[in-house]
Amino acid sequence: MKTNKIYDSYASLPSWSRGVIAVVGVGFIVFSSYLIYKGVNKIINPPPSSSDEDAKDELKNLSKSGIKPSYSDAQFSAWSEKLAYSLAYNTDEDAVYSIFESLKNEADILKLIQIFGSRKVETFPFVFQEATLSEAVISAMNNSEIAELNNILKKKRINFRF
Repeated sequence: MKTNKIYDSYASLPSWSRGVIAVVGVGFIVFSSYLIYKGVNKIINPPPSSSDEDAKDELKNLSKSGIKPSYSDAQFSAWSEKLAYSLAYNTDEDAVYSIFESLKNEADILKLIQIFGSRKVETFPFVFQEATLSEAVISAMNNSEIAELNNILKKKRINFRF
């Protein structure tokens, strides 16, 4: 019968060194598992985007210039919910267009981005992904639909583009 050389070498070691090898082996497995967990977790839950912070800063600058949002936070919150639903896997372009038609100035789009923040959007049936408004629009709409959205903003003299 053939014996395993690695096992024979391990068995011939003193008991304290076998214990050290076992602890190092378990530590290596635990550490590797932790790194894999962190990598998968980072893919599934990416860090929040800074777009809502950028929007907040730009909104402050516009406010100093006298340009303020045209609607209440409650209205922007309702639109954000509707957009998250409308930008789902089965995109409702008309609902998205109607919300953007309601925007009156640059402060409105920035406030909408800020209130939308980063929320779960359905990117495939029953698959949800954290996305900012820009990420949700870009992933849910094709180039011609995004061009139409940008045309709506352009007609209103809003300098934001997707």
